[in-house]
Amino acid sequence: FEEANIVSNKKTEYTEEKDKNSKSNSISIEEKTKFLNRKNKIIEPQIRGFASFEEESNKATKFLNCKKPKITPANYGLGALYGCVSGKANSVKWFINEVPNTNKVENVKLMWNDWFIDIGEGLHTDKEEAKRYIDVLSNLYAPELKNKLKKSFFLNKNREFRSGSFILKYTYYHGHKIDERLIVITEK
Repeated sequence: FEEANIVSNKKTEYTEEKDKNSKSNSISIEEKTKFLNRKNKIIEPQIRGFASFEEESNKATKFLNCKKPKITPANYGLGALYGCVSGKANSVKWFINEVPNTNKVENVKLMWNDWFIDIGEGLHTDKEEAKRYIDVLSNLYAPELKNKLKKSFFLNKNREFRSGSFILKYTYYHGHKIDERLIVITEK
C-alpha cells in the first residue's frame, strides 16, 4: 500500500512538472515510466538494439562510474573504440567497438582477467569490480537474465544467451596465470 502511495505521489509530481512545461495534460505511459525511472535512478534496458556509439559510450561512463574513459579514434579501416578499465589490478575492462565510420555499435564487451595466481594483489583480483560491471551489463542489455549472467560469468563454461534485440556470448579461456572471462554482446 505504501508503495502505491509513493507511485501515486510520483505521478502527481510528474503531472505537475509536465503542466509547467506543457499546455497539454495528456501524458503517455512511456513518458511516465521514463520520468519515474529518472527520479528513482533506474537504468532503462535497451529494447530496440544499441543506441549510437556516442550514446552507448556515455551510458557506459555514467553507469560504470568510469573515472578515466578513453575513446580511441577510428583508423586504418577500424571503427572507434571506447574503453573503461578499472580495479586495483586494472583487470576489469568494458569495450565498445564502433562499426567503422558510422557511429553505430558493432559490439559491447566485458572482460575480466581473473588472476588465479597471486601477483601481489591477491587471488581473483578485482572480483567485486567484475560483479559490479556484470550488474551494469545485465541492467542495460538483459535485465531478465541478470542472475543467469552473473552466475555464468564466474563459471568455467562457455554459454550463449538471447535477450530482446541482443545475443550475449560468454566465453571462458584458461590461460597460464589468468582466466579470461568475456561477454560479447551483439545485435540479433
